Amino acid sequence: MKRLSLGIFAATVILALLCAPVWAQRYDDDDDRNIAFGIKVGISLSDFTGDDADAIFDNDELTNLDETTVVGFIHGAYATFTVAGILDIQPEVLFVKKGSETQGDLLNGTGTTTNTVRLRYLEVPILLKLAFLDVDQPVRPFIFAGPYGAFLLDSEAEVETPLGTASVELEEAKDFDWGVTAGAGINFILAGLDLSLEGRWTMGLTTIDDSDEELDIMNSTISALLGIGVRVF
Repeated sequence: MKRLSLGIFAATVILALLCAPVWAQRYDDDDDRNIAFGIKVGISLSDFTGDDADAIFDNDELTNLDETTVVGFIHGAYATFTVAGILDIQPEVLFVKKGSETQGDLLNGTGTTTNTVRLRYLEVPILLKLAFLDVDQPVRPFIFAGPYGAFLLDSEAEVETPLGTASVELEEAKDFDWGVTAGAGINFILAGLDLSLEGRWTMGLTTIDDSDEELDIMNSTISALLGIGVRVF
């Protein structure tokens, strides 16, 4: 699944690059406004990293464990401030879902069990974007990186067995997570609209575990995002 995550990330960036010539031909306005506001939507694939990433799913009654990713939907808003032609500062406010999932066979041979952890955050990245062309160009490839802080909204641990499914609130998850975000994409500027397609990787730098043991478990997410905004100034 990690190979699939990287594949989606790479495919998003490649698709954006392939679309660039088409959008460039449709550009019909010398728009040099430097501030944009908009919304972002996308999908994500998340799992856990760290020395104790597998410990959260430890179960002596399971064998043939297979870790998979949790698919999530991302939505939120952003503002882009062009400060030096090819340099943007972009704060965002995003609702994201993270977590991890493990499947295993019951030792008694009665079936398969799926253990899932889901964490929902209000995430606030502050990104520095470096574009390869000035803001007045119709197509702007860019790279970006920056820190993020994330406030936990709710958490859930779910166990699915042949006998049924049960879920409980995960009480030992920290209320705040922080880390770094990096990625690449393409901006399409058309008649005042600020359109973007990007792939990004988000990596937590602190454990999400709030138990007495404070296990080394961190979030890791690959995502593809579409942005639609309006340049206003």
